[in-house]
Amino acid sequence: MSADEYHRAVPQLQHAASMDPTFFFAPYYLGLAYSLQGRYEAAIGEFRKAEQIEPNAQVAGQLGFLYGVTGRRNQAVARLRRLEARSQKDYVSPYLISLVHAGLDEQDLALGWFARAIRERSASLLWPGAKLISRHLRVGTRLARLLDASGIPR
Repeated sequence: MSADEYHRAVPQLQHAASMDPTFFFAPYYLGLAYSLQGRYEAAIGEFRKAEQIEPNAQVAGQLGFLYGVTGRRNQAVARLRRLEARSQKDYVSPYLISLVHAGLDEQDLALGWFARAIRERSASLLWPGAKLISRHLRVGTRLARLLDASGIPR
C-alpha cells in the first residue's frame, strides 16, 4: 500500500479477509486504506475486527485517531488513556499517541509527540498510515521541519 493507491489494495485485502477471518493484517490494512481514503466509518469497522483478532497498541492508536476525527471525543480519550497506561509497562510508539492527539485536534500535543517519535526513530513512521498525521496537523514551520526530518511526504 503505497503511492496513494490505497483503492487498489482494498479488493485484495477483502479477498484475504474472506479466505481467513483470523488473519490480523487483512482488516488492519483495510482499516488503514479506508482511513487514508477518508472513509472513517469503514475504517473503524475494520480496526474493530483487527482488535478482536489481536488487540495491540497500533490498533488502539488508529481507533483513537478515528474516534477523534469523527467527533467521538470520549472514546478517543479513552484510547489515549489506554495507550498511556500501556506505555508504563511496554513500549508504545510516540507516533501512536501523537496520532490520537491529531485526531482530537490537539495540535501542540500532537506535534510534541510526533517530534518525540522522530527523535526515537520510531518504526511507526514507516507504516503506510503515517501519512494520516500530516493530513490532520496544521501546516506550519514546526510541522514542515518535523516532516522533513521524518521523511514522511507532505
